[in-house]
Amino acid sequence: MLKICYHCKKTFSTNRNKRKFCSHICALKAPWNTIQKRGQNNISKRPEVREKMRQAKIGYIPWNKGTKGVMKAWNKGLKCLQWSGKKHGMWKGGKIKHDRGYLFIYSSNHPFRNKRNYVFEHRLVMEKKLKRFLGPTEVIHHINGIKIDNRIENLQLFNNQSEHIKLHLKNRYA
Repeated sequence: MLKICYHCKKTFSTNRNKRKFCSHICALKAPWNTIQKRGQNNISKRPEVREKMRQAKIGYIPWNKGTKGVMKAWNKGLKCLQWSGKKHGMWKGGKIKHDRGYLFIYSSNHPFRNKRNYVFEHRLVMEKKLKRFLGPTEVIHHINGIKIDNRIENLQLFNNQSEHIKLHLKNRYA
């Protein structure tokens, strides 16, 4: 379906009946009386917010840049506090379960932590026994096959993944 943009008067094709503008930039530059949705404007009337949103579309700058720790609800002028870590209501003591069944422990100062500052619990248990950090190629094997059973007598250390796979193949064909 071909339509004419309310702002720049160019023709554009769309499969939606409600579109009035050819792009977001035209929608932001348009006069307020042309942007109507159920009797209300769908962009804030405050000029500073409108300008920030327009700049965000043009230069890819987030419109709420500079609001550290507090997210401002620009449409109502309310503030919502951002809680993280121990202050968050869903904090479970720094233990979470990986999608493959392993346990993660929160450790913000570990050299091999992930981007959310978590480390596998079985690696931490083995590091505590050896009194050193494990290398990135070293692999821990759970002897009984239960991934959340991280007792030291259930863990076995391998230098690399190939030795670990050899053990699994040996057990498979034995």
